[in-house]
Amino acid sequence: MPAALGIFSGMGDFARIGDSQALYALKGFSGHLDPPDDTQPHDSEYVGKLDPKDPVISPIYADLHGMPPTLFVTSGRDLLLSGTVNLHRAFLNAGNEASLIVYDALPHAFWYSTKLPEALEANHAMADYLLKHLNK
Repeated sequence: MPAALGIFSGMGDFARIGDSQALYALKGFSGHLDPPDDTQPHDSEYVGKLDPKDPVISPIYADLHGMPPTLFVTSGRDLLLSGTVNLHRAFLNAGNEASLIVYDALPHAFWYSTKLPEALEANHAMADYLLKHLNK
């Protein structure tokens, strides 16, 4: 088992599309407010013929007890905001140490935009969290 995990704009459930999928695109607001279509799995090309609730691709359906300390990072306009916060909650419900940081008004995976001060802050938070647990 690793000493710590980092889940940054992660998907934990390919069976249910969260609200953030309907609200946001890769760069923020998508311009429509249609409810998510839960009749099709999220990323059906990725899921293929597998059961979208298979814990191998949707860890939210796995036994999450005993997972290492985990940092979840997302942003308020991330299309995977719902997926990240729902998986974070599942880790907490399983009794794991899990921290969540949500940055306001930023799009999906904003930490790759090196010109944003929040990107630097997020990268430091990620590194600090992982180093803290690796040094135990």
